[in-house]
Amino acid sequence: KIKRIYKQIMNILEEIYKYKLDFVNKAKSKTSLDELIEQSKKIEKKDFQFSKKLRNNELNEKEIEIKHLLDVIENYPKHAKLARVIYYAGISLARQNQWDSAALQFSSLIENYPSSDFTDRALYELAWCNRSSEKIEEAVELYQKLLKEHPKSSLVAKVQSELAEMNLKGGNIEEVISQLTEALEGVKDEKLRADIRYQLASAHLKSADYKIAAVQFEEMLKDYPKSKLLDRILFNAGECRLKLGEMEPASIHFTAAAGVEGSPDALSESVMMRLGETQSATGKHSEAKITYAGFLERFKESRWRRNASFGLAYATDLSGNPADAIPLYKALVSSDNVDLWTVRSRYQVGLCYFNLKKFEEALVEFVNLEINYPQYPNWQAKSVLGVGRILLEQKKPDQAIERFKEVLSRYKDEEAIGLARNYLEKIESE
Repeated sequence: KIKRIYKQIMNILEEIYKYKLDFVNKAKSKTSLDELIEQSKKIEKKDFQFSKKLRNNELNEKEIEIKHLLDVIENYPKHAKLARVIYYAGISLARQNQWDSAALQFSSLIENYPSSDFTDRALYELAWCNRSSEKIEEAVELYQKLLKEHPKSSLVAKVQSELAEMNLKGGNIEEVISQLTEALEGVKDEKLRADIRYQLASAHLKSADYKIAAVQFEEMLKDYPKSKLLDRILFNAGECRLKLGEMEPASIHFTAAAGVEGSPDALSESVMMRLGETQSATGKHSEAKITYAGFLERFKESRWRRNASFGLAYATDLSGNPADAIPLYKALVSSDNVDLWTVRSRYQVGLCYFNLKKFEEALVEFVNLEINYPQYPNWQAKSVLGVGRILLEQKKPDQAIERFKEVLSRYKDEEAIGLARNYLEKIESE
């Protein structure tokens, strides 16, 4: 967009140079406007360095000299190309983040030149000035005005896309999907189609249409293998498959996303967490261990460090090293803040000791969990079940039966209840 703007600015250099020349000669003569324009063209040819920098988009704020555009507007109010000058004055001001000043120029153009070839573009840029100034409602009205009054504008698809994006943030998902689907029809520009397709798939993801979203993201992977959004497309495709419970394809997408170079840290952080989760879910515990260790090394201030720390301990445990996992779990238990990871880690420590046949140590952990964490009844149920299993190993079936029956009478955790019933049936059959 910037290159296009500067290419078009070349078309009004004659006004800028005209005013420069007029400013110098103002007191000396009454040179006609046509003569000034003709002279300005000669100046432009001589001013090679300025033109080169203009074409290469190397101008800084000082070189643009916005005041000259504003002076043209003030001194030649009836010039045939004034609408164009006003438009580029607004663009230059917007490029300097002077949103209010830019908005004045675009508003002037819209009001005074409603039939200009620049009016639709002025509406679009004015909408962006309002968006940048957090005037969202005004921006929406301008978008809608452009769509209504300029239905054949080349900006229609872009406006529909951006309007849908704003509605998506506002939660109007069904309307967004409808707008984007309509916008996509007839759009031939492949870059714009890619942008709209990404937004449409994202809208389906947000509306929990995971199957539709997954298919759309995966089609984009085939159509745009070198997309600048490749890492995001891969992550979202993985997220959709994860939500559908399809861990293997989800893990494949997250693995590919992790391999994309140059991803922002925030995205990489999410990708690595999801990759570790799906690796664990698919039994790839050695790989998960590496992923979680890498996450902890890279993201030292992450809000997900406890999640990753538990993931590392769990992957170490399930890869056949319960003794090595115990200190990792205990590091989470020793935290001053009690959360789900504290309780789960306490339970896993007991389970590790149980698997190592250190039953007394395991009993201490399970009883501790049962007594001290009443806010986590499901994990209490699992700990009582663990005590019952220890009693069975210690050849104390009567005491074990009491603990299994306690799970049935006191708790509502379906998994623990099912296991308790299985143990009771097994004892009775013996």
